[in-house]
Amino acid sequence: MSVSSSSSSSASSSSPSSPNAGSPRPGSTAGTPKVPASAVATSPATPAFPANPALEKVLVMLGQMAEDGSLPRNIRRGAQGAREAITKGSSAIDVRVAGAVSLLDDLANDSNLPVHGRTAIWALISQLESLQ
Repeated sequence: MSVSSSSSSSASSSSPSSPNAGSPRPGSTAGTPKVPASAVATSPATPAFPANPALEKVLVMLGQMAEDGSLPRNIRRGAQGAREAITKGSSAIDVRVAGAVSLLDDLANDSNLPVHGRTAIWALISQLESLQ
């Protein structure tokens, strides 16, 4: 019995006496995870062109379509390809949008495309054409 009481007393003596002894100081970065600058700069949600709310909405919708499990794989790949066509490249934005519209138009004519996917593609094409 004396062994267990001595171990419990030693455990209580090793704990900090003040409640804030274990927390970092206000200006300290202890405990803050370090994120490399390259990870922040290459975020997929950050487009390489000036912010346009309508275009950002289209990019979000294309991302959702690319992850939708109810759509065939070729449609999901095409949506991802259209998203990359808009965000990547050194050409003018209207040329990139036209390329994405062309990809989406080909996808809309696919016979394996469910009705809800075709409607979503038509909505995306309409929004992209309003940007041109």
